Amino acid sequence: MKHLQYIVLVFLLVVVTAAAQERGTTRSQGKKPVKLSPTDALEYKLNEMDELYLSKLRKNDYRKAEELLSEMYYLLDLIRGKLDPPPYMPMIMPEADLQNLLIALKKESFEKEQLNVLGVAARYGYFSVDQLIRIIDVFTFSSGKISAIKIVFPRVADKYNSYNLINAFTFSSDKEEAKKVIDKGE
Repeated sequence: MKHLQYIVLVFLLVVVTAAAQERGTTRSQGKKPVKLSPTDALEYKLNEMDELYLSKLRKNDYRKAEELLSEMYYLLDLIRGKLDPPPYMPMIMPEADLQNLLIALKKESFEKEQLNVLGVAARYGYFSVDQLIRIIDVFTFSSGKISAIKIVFPRVADKYNSYNLINAFTFSSDKEEAKKVIDKGE
């Protein structure tokens, strides 16, 4: 563990050194110094750290340090724009919260009140298609189910699974209505 702390300290030193040398970083290539960009200087220092220090670690510590170094190279590629950042995926409502929402919906006697409760929940949360299917199952009539889709669908995180929503209906007219809501993408 002490070796890993040493590696982290060396990494911080590398980052600080690279930041300090941002304006005029040079590296000798033969006899002529070469000016490096900040990201190239950071890569140079990471390579230097890999060659000079990581090889001296024990096998277990080396593996951990190598993973950290790999992540640093990945972040460096992100900074340079060589990689696209991972797509943003909103966090869907946790199962316990969904259960509470379903209970609250079932407590309401009328569809209008159910839709009001659902509207409040949808304003602040994200849902999966599977969760939306469980929500529409609470509603008795097709009109309520379609209205629920209209309320929640804009907050669905995995719209690529929308075909499951259409298949949740029995009647073709309901499937068409659900498809219209999905096609609007509201």
